[in-house]
Amino acid sequence: MDRILVLNLTRMGDIIQTGPLILGLRARHPQAWLGLLTLKTFAGAARLLPGVDECLELDQDLAVGLLLEPGRGLAEKSAWFLARLRELRGAGWDLVINVTHSRDSAVLADFLSRGETRGITIHPDGRIKVEHDWARYFFCVTGNRAVNHFNLVDMYRLAGGLGPHEGERLALHLGPAAHSRAGELLAGLECRPLVLIQPGASKENRRWPPERLAEVMQSLHAACGASFLVVGSGSERALGLELAARVPQLPLRVLAGQTSLAELGALCGRADLLITNDTGTLHVAAAAGLPSVSLFIATALPWETGPWLPGCLVLQVDMECAPCSHQVLCPHVMCRERIPATTVRDAALSLLHARGLAPAPPRQWADGPETLVWETRRDAQGLQDLRLLSTRRAGVAELVARCYRRLWTELLGAGAPVALPFTAELEPWLRDWELPAAGFPRELAELRQDLDHLLELAAGGLELARDARRELDGPAPSTQRLEEIVAALPRVDDQLFTHELSRPLLRPLGVLFRFEKEQLDAWQSLDDLGRATEETYGRLLERGRRLAALVCETQAVLESRNREAAA
Repeated sequence: MDRILVLNLTRMGDIIQTGPLILGLRARHPQAWLGLLTLKTFAGAARLLPGVDECLELDQDLAVGLLLEPGRGLAEKSAWFLARLRELRGAGWDLVINVTHSRDSAVLADFLSRGETRGITIHPDGRIKVEHDWARYFFCVTGNRAVNHFNLVDMYRLAGGLGPHEGERLALHLGPAAHSRAGELLAGLECRPLVLIQPGASKENRRWPPERLAEVMQSLHAACGASFLVVGSGSERALGLELAARVPQLPLRVLAGQTSLAELGALCGRADLLITNDTGTLHVAAAAGLPSVSLFIATALPWETGPWLPGCLVLQVDMECAPCSHQVLCPHVMCRERIPATTVRDAALSLLHARGLAPAPPRQWADGPETLVWETRRDAQGLQDLRLLSTRRAGVAELVARCYRRLWTELLGAGAPVALPFTAELEPWLRDWELPAAGFPRELAELRQDLDHLLELAAGGLELARDARRELDGPAPSTQRLEEIVAALPRVDDQLFTHELSRPLLRPLGVLFRFEKEQLDAWQSLDDLGRATEETYGRLLERGRRLAALVCETQAVLESRNREAAA
């Protein structure tokens, strides 16, 4: 493997979260030339990632401007794009790992690769295709967020083919100038602990109210004499100044818009705690080893984008509609008001107390009824996990999500066999939750019935696919029978789709099945197409059966806990 390219055309935080994938590839292929292609807007983040030999930039603004420019003809515009693409391709890349979901990135990945591609790419007939099992899961996860218990960093690593303990750290190469500048910015601010505050977020609906932040800052200063740095981008400077105006008596500096990304990383290395919304700063802090208290509201989901650093605390709004769908514009964003300042204060004091910098919080998790408090940790596979610290009753969705996490780790592969039996993994996890409500056994029984129906449909599709193979392999294939099978399979697929739509907890199985079915190559031979169709139904049946077994094991553990509680 001589040349490897990682393609990430997303935002700054996502690029930083690509770091463990880069480091794992670097360790596995020490002699390879490793490139990273990003949008020019976020190329600064790419240049901070250790292990990268070449940072390539795609100037999206320039490209769009050129396309819209009226004075140039189509031939001239096309020639410019082709020249730029040839420059990016160079000699071509033996392995392209595309962690972007757009069609543009799929075309790019196909053009740049001279060998293997993982992630989204393009079929010769123009259809999107996705290579590698974990990349397919990652591509389908948006519609299954409620039962996805994998962090973005881990999905990147797994889609890149890394094992459980490859690429285990998030890191940034900051350089001496950034550290020197951080020292200058902190001169004269001697109070400890030093707390970084990031009041902004990429969208207004993901920002916790500044008056709540001000209340937390006042409480922390009163409890332990904390001083504060307000950080953020240039566009967030006004927000930082507004926050500072609310607490004029505190030792505080507003540095929003006054630091480079490397300097922000150096400040994180000198601070004691970060309090932030779900932002790129959260991942800069994780790379610096800085503990954080992060607030996840609106569309933010801690399982996906929580800090990839053990020992951080993540606060999530616990409402039926949370997290918001990316396709829905909420008219009221009530969740911003549901996390109490006392919970954020207690979380901050807890982390500072662990470092000997503050007294213990006055109450252990003064959480409101609509706040979840999670602690980040790693499991035996080296994957990010979240442990519940606040009080919450387990529901069907939470338990099914744990079953799915085990299912995908087993059947999609996480680089090494799973060592612990599922019950040994589930029992300690359940101890952090209250026992499910009385109606829970009925809900779990209904889920089993739904699963049984899905298994019947999958088995029916598999048998039809096998019938087609038997006909094709026989001495005299029956055209009539093949026509019957070709007509029957779409009806099975329609029933599976209807079943998926009406049973949200089974949607991950259905979505991945549909996606894999759509990936079948209609241009291959009938024999190859028949074999691939049979394998697709077979995978759905295998996954459904394993999920049913995991649900049964979950039922057994719950029944045992209920007996112990009754005794």
